[in-house]
Parts: sequence; C-alpha cells; structure tokens
Amino acid sequence: MKLRVNGQEHILDKQLANVGQVLDYFSVPWVRAAVELNEDVVDPGLFDKTPVTDGDQIEIVSFVGGG
Repeated sequence: MKLRVNGQEHILDKQLANVGQVLDYFSVPWVRAAVELNEDVVDPGLFDKTPVTDGDQIEIVSFVGGG
C-alpha cells in the first residue's frame, strides 16, 4: 500500500483499512492526533471508521505537552 504521510511517500508492508490503523502503524497516540485525509479533517471519533485507500494523502499532527 502506498500513502503520502506528512508530505512523504511511504510504501507500507501491509494493507491498512482505516485512519486508526494508520496512526497505529506510525505509533501515533489517537488521543493526541489531528488528522487530515485528502484535505478533509477527520473527526477523532471516526478514526477507526474512516477508510483509507492506496494513494491517499494524510497529514498527521501530534500534540505534545510541555512547559
């Protein structure tokens, strides 16, 4: 499967079905993520229900705390 994630093309070693699986694949905690799929913002409650397909473009922003 080929995806463009944060501007970089990735050829994955397995097929991923949804945004949640993409976050898991890249080790991004769901609770700290904002995701845009093909220029549309994905509701965090729908990460595991929003399908991804070969060639999709995904932008992931992960929030971190600090002081």
